[in-house]
Amino acid sequence: MSPLPGFEEEQMTPTTEPVYACSLGDEELATRRAEWRALEARALVRAETRPDGRLLVYRGGRDTARALKGLIEAERQCCSFFDFSMEAVDDEVRVTLTFSSQARPAAIEMGMFESD
Repeated sequence: MSPLPGFEEEQMTPTTEPVYACSLGDEELATRRAEWRALEARALVRAETRPDGRLLVYRGGRDTARALKGLIEAERQCCSFFDFSMEAVDDEVRVTLTFSSQARPAAIEMGMFESD
């Protein structure tokens, strides 16, 4: 069937919305949360909630930085909608976690951000 003259057939392309959900299963997610909590118990100095994420400040040192780097790399694999940056400042390691407003419910559900 050909289109009417002056009405070309519109090409429909599928649009994909970003998925704001962790790809880990329940058991893996529980293990990951435990890893974060263990590091927080041992080295977290301060956590600041920001409108688009959090700033986490840890006591520094190579071991802390190495542990954080491993956790951040793991998070990037399962939660690509989170943006992590890490920097060493004096004897602290600062991790900045940011995400879009659409990802906020997932961040709350995963315990990365507190609800209002």
